[in-house]
Amino acid sequence: MVGAVLNGKWKLTKLLGEGGMGAVFSAEGTNGQERRAIKILHPEFVNEPQILRRFFAEAYAAQQLQHPNVAKVFEHAQAEDGSPYLVMELLEGIALSEYVQPGKPIPIAQAAPIVYGVLQALMAAHARNIIHRDLKPDNIFLVPDQHGRYSVKVLDFGIAKVMDAAGGMATKTRTGMMLGTPGYMSPEQIRDAKSVDHRADLWAVGVMFYEMVTGQEAFDAPTDFAKLTAVLTQDPRPISQVAPHLVGWDDFFRRAVARDVAARFSSADDMARVLLATARALAGAAPLPTAEFRSIDVEKEKVSSNPPVGREGTHVSAQLPSGPQSPSIAPSVQVIESGHHPPVQPRTGVKPVAVVLIGLLCLMMGFAAGAATMWAALRL
Repeated sequence: MVGAVLNGKWKLTKLLGEGGMGAVFSAEGTNGQERRAIKILHPEFVNEPQILRRFFAEAYAAQQLQHPNVAKVFEHAQAEDGSPYLVMELLEGIALSEYVQPGKPIPIAQAAPIVYGVLQALMAAHARNIIHRDLKPDNIFLVPDQHGRYSVKVLDFGIAKVMDAAGGMATKTRTGMMLGTPGYMSPEQIRDAKSVDHRADLWAVGVMFYEMVTGQEAFDAPTDFAKLTAVLTQDPRPISQVAPHLVGWDDFFRRAVARDVAARFSSADDMARVLLATARALAGAAPLPTAEFRSIDVEKEKVSSNPPVGREGTHVSAQLPSGPQSPSIAPSVQVIESGHHPPVQPRTGVKPVAVVLIGLLCLMMGFAAGAATMWAALRL
């Protein structure tokens, strides 16, 4: 389809990724509009009502949010052949699934700001009664800006659940249908997707945070079925047993990944406040005024990349680990160390996501306080 023009408005310029349900292209506006990403549903699904509902649920949810930590969806329409498509923000950066490598934990000073950015997005979504239901590393994207900082973007509200004012479900889920990703689906979501509330998203955030700082899966099992069973019947090992230096984080993670919904954090706001309070307490510093902010500083090597594109959201300013812990970086990115700039070989076999993975991440991450709520500053 490269070269095709959709409805006389968008010329498809490059295939960015393709999956079983659709494909994502970069596109140029025929009237000089900014470049966008276009997600197109495969034509064979045009007559599948359940799939169409899921596809347009993403447009509905994302267009409601308009939050800097949520990937934007600008419009949705149908092509001449009837295929639905979304016009989305074109992002350049790296998915969290590529940033965090198995067996290579990242420091809490790098992981905490990423989690904070995700929680900011969830505050906005949950305030509008939107539950993501498929939070996972593939759906968290880190986008560089021109200052060497990185915005956190939450992607793919394709199976989002929109609650009505009474707490009921405004978007329909078929009885017995399981939606989500094994390992990141909360216990209640596995049992019945219709019964979940916003705390299912918080559970997924806790699992991702756990995996970032331990380098291990929270529920390590050989098959999806075994993983689902583990989620229903087991708790992850206490964080201090996996990473002894994180002993002070046991209570936070116990609440974050509690199987009992009532034992979890009550809201994204609550989870973010405890995150920052725990980090500050362990740093041995008195709480700063809520309006004050200081960036996180981790003395590691820097990596530079080509000038990135993207809007500012919540930033992180910790740097990635150097040496063997660094994730694979595109050839355009070079490691800066004692004046030597060797290129790093690209990773092969990267799974496509719904946004372009271009100019992979430099190693400088930033963290800016959001305006939606008051936060204590953080130095780790």
